[in-house]
Amino acid sequence: MPLAVRTAPNGENKTQARQNASVDGRMGSEASTGNAVIGTGIEEDTERENGSTVVRVRYFAAARSAAGVAEEDVEIGRQASVQDVLAMLRDRHGERLATVLTVCSLLLNAVVVHDSGAAVPAGAELDVLPPFAGG
Repeated sequence: MPLAVRTAPNGENKTQARQNASVDGRMGSEASTGNAVIGTGIEEDTERENGSTVVRVRYFAAARSAAGVAEEDVEIGRQASVQDVLAMLRDRHGERLATVLTVCSLLLNAVVVHDSGAAVPAGAELDVLPPFAGG
């Protein structure tokens, strides 16, 4: 599902709103930054009774081809890290995606992932971006 964003009258764009939301620590299924509201598009019930949650994984270019899907929802444990999600994706999609993941950049709720040990919040979006060429 696409990200739902309302641009604020102050002209704050989608990237600014997401960054502000993540800086404020409001990275759940909906974050508010002044007049801009960001929703991940994932249903509000991302926290499950069994303590698990759902993360939406979106694949681009070669990652999309290797996974065989454009996006998917993955059920993860409450304390799961980015590394945990990547391990699940490797198991689910096999060696082809595992190879592509070694060269991909990752965005967690539109913020570059520098630490694969970072916690994945409930309702998060994880974007898998292989290197792009051309121009």
